[in-house]
Amino acid sequence: MAALRQLALLLWKNYTVQKRRVLVTVLELFLPLLFSGILIWLRLKIQSENVPNATIYAGQSIRELPLFFSFPPPGDAWELAYIPSHSDAVKTITETARRTLVINMRARGFRSEKDFEDYVRYDNRSSNVLAAIVFEHTFNHSREPLPLAVRYHLRFSYTRRNYMWTRTGSFFLKETEGWHTTSLFPLFPNPGPREPASPDGGEPGYIREGFLAVQHAVDRAIMQYHANASTHQLFEKLTVIAKRFPYPPFISDPFLVAMQYQLPLLLVLSLTYSSLTVIRAVVQEKERRLKEYMRMMGLSSWLHWSAWFLLFFLFLFVAVSFVTLLFCIKVRKGVAVLAHSDPSLVLVFLLCFAAASVSFSFMVSAFFSRANMAAAIGGFLYFFTYTPYFFVAPRYNWMTLSQKLLSCLLSNVAMAMGAQLMGKFEAKGVGVQWRNLLSPVNVDDDFSFGQVLGMLLLDSVLYGLVTWYVEAVFPGQFGVPQPWYFFVTVSAGGPLPHGGRGVPRTRPGPLRSLALNASSGMSRVQSGSRVSQSPETPYWPR
Repeated sequence: MAALRQLALLLWKNYTVQKRRVLVTVLELFLPLLFSGILIWLRLKIQSENVPNATIYAGQSIRELPLFFSFPPPGDAWELAYIPSHSDAVKTITETARRTLVINMRARGFRSEKDFEDYVRYDNRSSNVLAAIVFEHTFNHSREPLPLAVRYHLRFSYTRRNYMWTRTGSFFLKETEGWHTTSLFPLFPNPGPREPASPDGGEPGYIREGFLAVQHAVDRAIMQYHANASTHQLFEKLTVIAKRFPYPPFISDPFLVAMQYQLPLLLVLSLTYSSLTVIRAVVQEKERRLKEYMRMMGLSSWLHWSAWFLLFFLFLFVAVSFVTLLFCIKVRKGVAVLAHSDPSLVLVFLLCFAAASVSFSFMVSAFFSRANMAAAIGGFLYFFTYTPYFFVAPRYNWMTLSQKLLSCLLSNVAMAMGAQLMGKFEAKGVGVQWRNLLSPVNVDDDFSFGQVLGMLLLDSVLYGLVTWYVEAVFPGQFGVPQPWYFFVTVSAGGPLPHGGRGVPRTRPGPLRSLALNASSGMSRVQSGSRVSQSPETPYWPR
């Protein structure tokens, strides 16, 4: 009961101090609403479009290479590599495929796949290789025939060749690299067909880069190798084309893509000022020695931190409640920032982020003894911990689950990844719900919204442990430092490791008097005075 009375008194003291900072309190509540209003404004400005008819695409011929490859490399010709080179059957099939592709091209054989890789690495002429055909069979001699069950794979350049079809060209090289074979879905899903303006399916460009044309030519050459006459008759009567599946009517909403980029940044900016306020208030109390005076009167450290945490968490609870309301309220018929998500789950997510932000501010405050410096550096650190997300987001599809969880040890990155998942679920038309809390957004992903909530809570605990440790080992000018291994040697209820010396327990009456003085910004100790500790005094009560 005594601890509860002390906690209530500290809450009253902190509330009184906060109440006198009217402008600071108003800004803490107003800034989250302001940035939420920006999202609402974007929601109103970016109009959705109803596509009432099915989207149907024209067929694409794969009998010939795209027009781009009819222009040979400067001063040379395209090459079609084949492996292994000592097999007559492989050479025959490659030559047949080369003639089928029509363009000026020569065949080049390699004994092994390693020889081909060395050629690509060290020979300047390797840039002329259009593709390599690698047969996965062991040929004991050159005349050994190709088996009926043929296994082969094609190897194309990592960098896209056909810049004629790309919008970015070679300036943004990352846009033209990689085939993304591990992904079935795009990084940022969107209602409607993927790359709706591309009848060939768009990235990574299996048609525009010539992959399907080469594959079709090789398959046809293998068929001719085993049954030449029948293959000729077959291909005289049919034509092979590739065609995208039709897409049913949908509502195109560009805002969902914009939200996945803007929501994390606006949430960070919403709580940046609150983080500065927390750091400044805690360090200012330390700077004025009010914390040491209360400790001398028997106040426990956990009560001190609990009172501050409850105060700021309650203020942020009010702010994020209004933010949740603004996100989920319908600004027009059927139109909201988060139209499909469960408001209660959105509120829980924002509260977890608020708790992690307060704990992060406590951790930063433990390293400083000057309020102004702490606020300046703390604000920089708070936003700096968000910048790794700029590197995580483009690589999200290639990160393992462990890497995603590890990046979430920074609370701002965890929040950003959670906001990104919210945007993806909104784009799917289901939103974040309690029923899909532990489900990934698609089959390519292994990261769920529930894991984000868990990591935010874990961040709060870890930041609190760092605060507790730093405060004990580096208590400041007037504290008694503990050894770095104190958490191993101290047992519950045992004496302090410094010989068990301190000051006797006092009645709670003077604490209220001190709290009144603290709340009014007054101190009875003259400036520059120091608190001395007598070696004969009993140990401090725990």
